[in-house]
Amino acid sequence: MVNCTACSSAINKKKPSVSCDACKKPYHIICVTETENLLELLRNIPGLSWKCMSCIKSCITLNSEELINLLDNRIKNAVASLESQIVTMKSDMANNSGGSLPIQPKVKKYSDVLKDKSQPAVIIRPRKNDQPLVQTKSDILRHLNPTSENLQLTKVKTVKDGGLLIACHDNSKVKQIIEGELADTYEIKEVSGIHPRLRVVGMAENLSENNLRSNILSTNSKIFQNGSEFKVVKIFPTKKNPNIWQSIVQVNKSDYERALQSGNVFVGLTSCSVYDAVEPHRCFKCNEFNHTSRSCRKTLSCPICSEAHELKECKSKSKKCSNCVKLPNKDIDIDHAVWEKHKCTAYVESCKKFRISNFNFK
Repeated sequence: MVNCTACSSAINKKKPSVSCDACKKPYHIICVTETENLLELLRNIPGLSWKCMSCIKSCITLNSEELINLLDNRIKNAVASLESQIVTMKSDMANNSGGSLPIQPKVKKYSDVLKDKSQPAVIIRPRKNDQPLVQTKSDILRHLNPTSENLQLTKVKTVKDGGLLIACHDNSKVKQIIEGELADTYEIKEVSGIHPRLRVVGMAENLSENNLRSNILSTNSKIFQNGSEFKVVKIFPTKKNPNIWQSIVQVNKSDYERALQSGNVFVGLTSCSVYDAVEPHRCFKCNEFNHTSRSCRKTLSCPICSEAHELKECKSKSKKCSNCVKLPNKDIDIDHAVWEKHKCTAYVESCKKFRISNFNFK
């Protein structure tokens, strides 16, 4: 027996019903509209379809994200164009004055250096797993002076097992000193950093990773200009329609920006929508961001009601986001689960911070 999605009562011939064209869920017509001739309109008007309010809201959310990305990229392009025009104007002024107006090179401010995530990075980890972090820092500083070596550090971050991640303008110096002086007690390796990811939605068939990669690169060469860094992370069906497929792909920063600005890519003869897939990890213990439950020392929190119990033990009929409750702004929606991203202000803010602090060392 099929039940109405809105009122949960049985659907039969006595009460006319209609199914959502997107999610295929059934509804009594009287539960969704006051228009009694809805069925007649759907039968008589070619191409007319009906969607439930949940699907309409979902479409609005996706379109809003797409619009924000488009505006962001247009602003960046406008700023780059203005900077180029200023350089040209300075050059013209210098030429007109007989070369008496020197063009000063742009001097990087300290804040600019800290924002620069395009530098190489290394991870230095002690061979003893139980070594405290303070010992690691002490050993490194005894042999490596950031000031005298002119390392120009851009990032220093702790990693598990008492290790340190160091990003600087010249990691060869760091490697040379650590491998020469501390090789017996420490191991060192280079990392390429975090590459941005995209979500490609709308594929008509489930392609293999190799076929999808070659297909996208061959038909979208103006967008993806660095094929060596294009990687298919996973391919899976959409929730609303298991016959429509989507994929998460990893690319370099330039290709990522071009793809978001375009808004779509071709897979065969199908135009697929492109969305941002750069997002922080969520801990499944405390439900906060940027760490995992394995290393979490915070209090257990339910992702539905924010109380101190496991998800499977939750019996609450109301929702409360444990992350949004902690935000200083009290005028935001907190009546949602932590995984409802389109409603969660804390998730949006965490994504912004994640992009700023972790967007690609390379």
